[in-house]
This record gives sequence, C-alpha cells and structure tokens, in this order.
Amino acid sequence: GSSGGFLRFQVEHRCKDGRLIWGEVTSKPDRNAQGEIIGYHGITREITERKRLEEQVHQLAFHDPLTHLANRRLMLDHLEQAMSASKRSQRHGALLFLDLDNFKPLNDTYGHGVGDLLLIEVAERLKACVREADTVARFGGDEFVVLLSELSTQPGEAAEQAVAIA
Repeated sequence: GSSGGFLRFQVEHRCKDGRLIWGEVTSKPDRNAQGEIIGYHGITREITERKRLEEQVHQLAFHDPLTHLANRRLMLDHLEQAMSASKRSQRHGALLFLDLDNFKPLNDTYGHGVGDLLLIEVAERLKACVREADTVARFGGDEFVVLLSELSTQPGEAAEQAVAIA
C-alpha cells in the first residue's frame, strides 16, 4: 500500500514444537531503481503475553466472570447490531427475559457455591437452546436475557419461532 513507509501488523507464528505464538512485525519494502518491490526488511517481536492480556481484559469487560455469558454491555451492543441488521434484512428478532424464581432462598439455604452452580447450569442450558447467531447474556444476579435475531420476515412466523425457542 504505502510507497516507502514501514508496515506494522500482528500475525500468529507456529513454532517448531507446534506452539502458536503472536508476533508484531515491522517491515519495510526494499525496492529496485524502478520502484518495484524486490524484498522486505523487518523485525518481529513476540507479543504472545500482550495478546493474552488483551484477551483477558476483553473477557472481563464484556463477559460475566461466572457463566462466561455476554454481560449487559455486550448484550446492548449485540442488540444495536441486530436492530440495524433487521432494518436492512427486514427480518424480525425477539428478546426473552428470564428471572429465576426463589433464587435468594436457595442461596441463603445452600450457600453461594450451590447458587453459582445453578447459574452456570442455567447458562449452559440456555446456550444449548439457541442458534449460533443468538446471544445469551446474564444481566445480573439471577436475570438472563436471550436475543434472538434473524427470525422470519413475517411477524406471525417470527413470533412462532420465538415461542418455539422459548
């Protein structure tokens, strides 16, 4: 792209032992008298740990630490995207809100460890009921939201699809 400046990009490399590591490559094209690229000069710096930390920050910012579901922030982002896509495609979507009944007494009686196990199980079951394009989120405590996208273009059919998933 550029006529003579440095290019910087990140790429995964496979080591001889099979491990994958990330490298940040800084490279500059070497040109002949006619301006044609005849090679590249550059250096690669390993950034595997930085990439791991970036992923950890992303996970903490957008996912619930207990269930690993999307959190409220990520769900709202997915909702905006789904609404924009729906306007373009004319396909309907749906939101399902779930609140677990009697969760507080369960936590109080059996302890938070048992309550956590229940929340994790609910998250797994909800994920198993939806398609790849859908989003399951934990809004907090015992509240979950399921975003169904790309349903039918016909309102009645879309409602039937949402009810079937629910």
